[in-house]
Amino acid sequence: MIFQKIINYVQTDLLLADDFLATADNRAIVNEYAVSLPGYYKDILYNEYSLNPWKTATVNLFTGGIGSILEGDYLTGIIVEVGTLLSYAAMAYTFAPQEYESKQTFILISKIGSVSFTLLGIGLPFVKSYFHNSKLKNALGIEN
Repeated sequence: MIFQKIINYVQTDLLLADDFLATADNRAIVNEYAVSLPGYYKDILYNEYSLNPWKTATVNLFTGGIGSILEGDYLTGIIVEVGTLLSYAAMAYTFAPQEYESKQTFILISKIGSVSFTLLGIGLPFVKSYFHNSKLKNALGIEN
């Protein structure tokens, strides 16, 4: 009996280690193994594989989208990083000799872009972790 729980724990751990939560069928497989696990095993697995958005958002705040890239969310990281770099390029372009209206337009673009992509880099890790953690709770059979 205890060996079956340990086997189910190890199988669930191996499935979750491979980021197996992508589809509903995969979550159902994880749920099959996790349904017979005691609560403390489920808590261990949840603590191991849940996402903490604070460190990713903090790194994104200071580096653009590098925190998301390091976490494995390449799409968010690349979008935030490219947007931030384009905002800085618009800011640098304001130092070139040009008409006053054109310069003001590029200053506005750089301000809006830098604020928007900074907020995006901070907010998206929280959205991703919310959905990932709720899928993980559902797969493990943990009450919300």
